[in-house]
Amino acid sequence: MGRLKYGINGPVSGKVGNVVGATWRDIAYIRALPAKPAKRTSGQLANQSRFATVNKWLAPFKPFTSIGLMYYSGRMTAYNAAYNLNHRLLPLQDESDETVDYASLVLSDGDLLGADEPAVQVTNTGIAEISWKSRYNHRAKVSDELMVLLYLPEQHDSIFTIAQATRGDLHYTLAYDVKLQGYRSELFIGFASADRKRVSRSQYLGSVIL
Repeated sequence: MGRLKYGINGPVSGKVGNVVGATWRDIAYIRALPAKPAKRTSGQLANQSRFATVNKWLAPFKPFTSIGLMYYSGRMTAYNAAYNLNHRLLPLQDESDETVDYASLVLSDGDLLGADEPAVQVTNTGIAEISWKSRYNHRAKVSDELMVLLYLPEQHDSIFTIAQATRGDLHYTLAYDVKLQGYRSELFIGFASADRKRVSRSQYLGSVIL
């Protein structure tokens, strides 16, 4: 926005070409007219719809991906990394999750080792027992923190915990609301170092009926 001093013909008033003149508190000014937004092509509209759909699907996984993909790339946010890694695996529209390849979803990725022989068993109402084996070296410390995400497709919601168990515990008891009994869930785990700067690749433990 530019200011004008009064000339012989006074200040500019109204539209002149692609600018408009006006006066505010005896100060004359001109400003450019806002550019008309270009009409979006069908391809651009399809991409916008696709982006919105994928973001909606990824929302329940954000607690996991925000830690698990924090350092995946220095050129993008964890959420953008989650989109780039997973958008081809998710439904094209707001449709059933039957087409989702949960085993191929990447919620975290790093150089820490994953769990050996991870398993889950629902032992009682409101209780799921997660167990694993482990080896220990510079890529797998006893103190590495367990990350757990239980995704609930019908509710499009999730239960996430971190640091409730360590790699060295070899076992974690996940408690959930008994009202979820009978619902299907999808279970993911991973490990993060105590300072959260290193992570393992996420592991899918399968579909679990609560």
